[in-house]
Amino acid sequence: LIQDYRKIEIILIDDGSIDNSGEICDEYADMDKRIRVVHIQNSGPGAARNIGINNSKGEFIFFIDADDFIERDALKFLIESYNQSKADIIIGNFRKMKKGIEENRSDVFFSDNQLLTKQDIIDFVRDYLKKPTGYSFLVYIWGKLFKSSIIKKNNIHFDTNLRVFEDILFNFKYLKFVSSAYYVKNKIYTYMTF
Repeated sequence: LIQDYRKIEIILIDDGSIDNSGEICDEYADMDKRIRVVHIQNSGPGAARNIGINNSKGEFIFFIDADDFIERDALKFLIESYNQSKADIIIGNFRKMKKGIEENRSDVFFSDNQLLTKQDIIDFVRDYLKKPTGYSFLVYIWGKLFKSSIIKKNNIHFDTNLRVFEDILFNFKYLKFVSSAYYVKNKIYTYMTF
């Protein structure tokens, strides 16, 4: 809600919560016209994200998990990076936090902003398939700016049968249709581990 970039729609999916999360979502929607809430029976992360995709109207799609957070300028920075690069996906760097302490990461691949060509993407996917424990910038769904037109034109959705690693499959489906990617070194996303 406090993003520097204001022209956003926020779609909250209440995936069958059994506490008062659904009511809290509705209260926020009443306070801010940019927020829409969809209440569904618990169906898992893939189904919830698919509903978000189907209900989205914007030019870009950005996923954020309920227990994570983004920097105040995250969306503005990603949009500016898109305007500069015109890449089909903008990949933001991230930090991992555990109990309020930032963890050291050994999976940082680029020390600066990096434009990746189609061949670069193919090479990284091949390397990931050889060593699936690395290449985190390919794995997670969050922290990335996706073009809605690519997702919707190619009917890219999450596999609702998967409860884990659904991110990877979605990303690989999406990457089939991109000609370039742009990695930004700024840590715009904070992933909370427990």
